[in-house]
Amino acid sequence: MNIPFSPPYIDKSIEEEVLSSLRSGWITSGPQVKSLEKFLEKTYDIPNTVACNSGTSALMLALHWFGVGNGDEVIIPAYTYAATALAVLHAGATPFMVDSGDDFNLNPYKIREAITERTKAIIPVDIGGWPCDYKLISGLLKDINFNPSNEIQKKLGRPLILADASHSIGGAYQNGKVGTLGDISVMSFHAVKNITTAEGGAVCLNLPEPFNNSEIAKTLKLWTLNGQTKDAFTKSKAGGWKYDIVYPGFKMNLPDVLAAIGLAQLRIYESELLPKRREIFKCYNEAFSNYEWAQLPPFDNKEKKSSCHLYQLRIRDISEDQRDKIIDKISGKGVAVNVHFIPLPMLTIFKERGYDIKDYPVAYDNYSREISLPIYPQLSEEQVEYVIESVVKSVDEVLGRKVGGVPSFRRVREVPTHTSLSPKGDAHRTRVTNTMHFGADPILFKFARELRLNHTKAEEIIWERIKNRQLSGFKFRRQHPIDKYIADFYCHDLRMVIEIDGDYHNAEDQSKYDFNRDGEMEEYGIIVKRITNKEVIIDFENTFKALKDIASERAESFL
Repeated sequence: MNIPFSPPYIDKSIEEEVLSSLRSGWITSGPQVKSLEKFLEKTYDIPNTVACNSGTSALMLALHWFGVGNGDEVIIPAYTYAATALAVLHAGATPFMVDSGDDFNLNPYKIREAITERTKAIIPVDIGGWPCDYKLISGLLKDINFNPSNEIQKKLGRPLILADASHSIGGAYQNGKVGTLGDISVMSFHAVKNITTAEGGAVCLNLPEPFNNSEIAKTLKLWTLNGQTKDAFTKSKAGGWKYDIVYPGFKMNLPDVLAAIGLAQLRIYESELLPKRREIFKCYNEAFSNYEWAQLPPFDNKEKKSSCHLYQLRIRDISEDQRDKIIDKISGKGVAVNVHFIPLPMLTIFKERGYDIKDYPVAYDNYSREISLPIYPQLSEEQVEYVIESVVKSVDEVLGRKVGGVPSFRRVREVPTHTSLSPKGDAHRTRVTNTMHFGADPILFKFARELRLNHTKAEEIIWERIKNRQLSGFKFRRQHPIDKYIADFYCHDLRMVIEIDGDYHNAEDQSKYDFNRDGEMEEYGIIVKRITNKEVIIDFENTFKALKDIASERAESFL
């Protein structure tokens, strides 16, 4: 099986949108670009948007508008793609790099230390689609010694927060949508991004009062077209030939034929494309969470929602050289993976300017252990399962041991399956799900997912598959009288979790279902470490013996 890393999503609706643009007789900047801008504004609550030919150009336009230039400094993360820093250099300023946090994004607490009287802007980058801590960043800029050099800077009264949202369209932070999280945000529509125009980008304006975002958008639009007072579409109309050049602008406009791709994708992004990315992200998390060697990327929490642009898996306790060997093994199995990113101080252009990776230890640690896995809407379940299998096998092959304290079987890999145990009492009100983390092969993984979607039907299919397959490390027993499965394990370093999906709320309710404060599930002999309102964490070593006894007593059939 060969799985590419990040092909663009192109379906019939996108092809038709592009063909419509081609047949319209107008393919450079025109009505399609305006429709794209309006769609972004409406969908993501952005006051004003200006499309351009790349995310890099969007950064350059924003910095130029703010008057950033020679002698100024712009704070950026050391862990980002080079375009972030190159935009600063093209403005004539100096990138001031700060180290990362554990979530790949820049460490906000490093910002205050980096601010000088020359600081004019900060560019937080939402790495992988995970939004930065914008409220904290904004708070750190209060009461600093800001030295404005023009009227625009004086009006804002602090460094510009220029959010690099190239990865994070569709993400959210504290109920705010990406595109509105900074004073200005930039998006990238490069070929590998969640939304693509082949090449393209956008400046998203959300400046506070007394700024007029609409007027600023008109200025930036003019700058993208050489400072010309009329775009080519307007000039092409009868009698519309006359124009003027009022500013030494740039050639950064986005053509209609490219905007058509992004516009068609945007129409199905929130309803189809983004949910599929999130589904794949969850699937990866579910599989890799069973391995102690796997450090999962940030996903969702109470404050943030990821756009799932990248799945940045980190392997614990390995060297950069081992990471590279793991990548070679994965690639040899036909799966294209990547690394996001090589930290800027490791690149020649920045090393020559005196930046040293030793000053950014977290950025280097993240980089040295990171492998980006394929994540895009076209991936099938079978392909996702193959990616997981390839990664697990490759880690095992390179490290040559039982990685992370979780059993490593030669012909099988570890994934979760779920079986329901109905407690005594009102079974329809409370379901206890016994999640057994153990070695399994891709077929079992597929049907384990089906089990959660269609419990009764998939359960019988799984059982038939198990009967016809010899699996290392455990046997299966059909449980009686509740007619479910209990595994007779031979490994003591596995983890077990009981997840509770019910409506009990207090100790009295808990006692009805054989849970008690002493940490014992008498019905099943399961020894409990901790009980919360969502899960029961199991003491596996002691439970192992209890489960064996119960399985022997209640087994209806034995494999």
